Amino acid sequence: MKTRILMCTGLLILINYTVSQAQETFSNQYRYLPTYLNPALVGSDCGTRLYSFYQNQNNNSFSYQNFGLNVDAPIYNKNNFKIGTGYKFTKDVAGESKFSNSSHLLAVSASKTYTTTAAKQEIALGFEGGIARRSINPAGIRWPSQIGPTGFDPKIPSGEDFDQVIRFMDMNMGVQYSIHLKEKYSITMGMSFA
Repeated sequence: MKTRILMCTGLLILINYTVSQAQETFSNQYRYLPTYLNPALVGSDCGTRLYSFYQNQNNNSFSYQNFGLNVDAPIYNKNNFKIGTGYKFTKDVAGESKFSNSSHLLAVSASKTYTTTAAKQEIALGFEGGIARRSINPAGIRWPSQIGPTGFDPKIPSGEDFDQVIRFMDMNMGVQYSIHLKEKYSITMGMSFA
């Protein structure tokens, strides 16, 4: 009976694996910005840290670019209580329409460390906020209304009216808990809300 259950489970996983398809994630370099994952990580290192990345992926005529910068540092560290601050810039541009997301965010975090005979524990809370911007170039978009008798004609007006640039406030919050059981073993759990 157990063998049949295992075989059926394996067959379902194999079928799902061969049928499932997904689009590639183009912004996969964000893992190199620690504070992108969780604002509670701001100032969590021993000193000032600076991270940056650039990624360019081309697929025939389409281009996907991602770049970012992160700088953060602890500004107060006494009696197992730490305060950190930081700045983060991210931007990505995709496709012929040059669809773009960018943000400038300032962050602050506070963490407290507790040491007991069994383990060292740390809890951190972080907030970040700033301005984000989304933009698009309508010249790179093909609308159904621009299809004429001879096919697509970019000279035909699209008749679409929309904001090409949108600016808005962006705020995020994060919490993280770490426990160091032994010198080489630790468990970290965190949550962030955007």
